[in-house]
Amino acid sequence: MIQYVDECVACDRPCLGRACPYRSVKHLYCDRCNTEVDTLYLLDGEELCRDCAEEVANDEYITESLEEIRYD
Repeated sequence: MIQYVDECVACDRPCLGRACPYRSVKHLYCDRCNTEVDTLYLLDGEELCRDCAEEVANDEYITESLEEIRYD
C-alpha cells in the first residue's frame, strides 16, 4: 500500500505548502507484513514486498517474472 506522510521539518522558512518536498512524502508498505520497503510487486491484487510475493507465488516462474509497481 502507498501512504503519503507529512514530514514537516519546521525549517524556519516561509511554508511552501504543496511545493515543499517534506509535505507529502511517499512511503510503500507491504499489504501482508506491513513492512516499509523501497519496491512493491502486484500479485493477485495485493501490493507485496519481494519476500511475501515469493512466499505467496511459491512458483519459480512467477517469482522470476515479477515486475515492480511504478508510482510515477
